[in-house]
Amino acid sequence: MADNSLISVIMATYNSRIDYLNESVQSILTQSHNNFELIIIDDSTTIETIKFLKDLSEMDSRVIY
Repeated sequence: MADNSLISVIMATYNSRIDYLNESVQSILTQSHNNFELIIIDDSTTIETIKFLKDLSEMDSRVIY
């Protein structure tokens, strides 16, 4: 029997490099369990990171920014 429970993953970020942040996010998004939400909490970071996270949340409904 497959477990389809909703899993919430919380990721905190502060002044993260986009390439590292993207690698971390992609690692979570490619997990075999599909019923999850990724909640990203950003602590006053750069405009580039904010744009990346907003764009990501608009492209994938599992990402909450």
